[in-house]
Amino acid sequence: MGDLTSAVEYTHHAADAAGQTQSNRVRTQLAQLYPYTVGRSATRTVGEARARIREVLSS
Repeated sequence: MGDLTSAVEYTHHAADAAGQTQSNRVRTQLAQLYPYTVGRSATRTVGEARARIREVLSS
């Protein structure tokens, strides 16, 4: 809670893992995370994590 740097890092790790598997469960969990990355106060690093999630979900 509140550790944005670690949250973004873990999001990138999750996106990497999702990209290496065909698991719908992993993609579903990423999709559940996505709304938390949207907002006016989102930083550039959060925006990058959001883009990674979108990339994985669209593939």
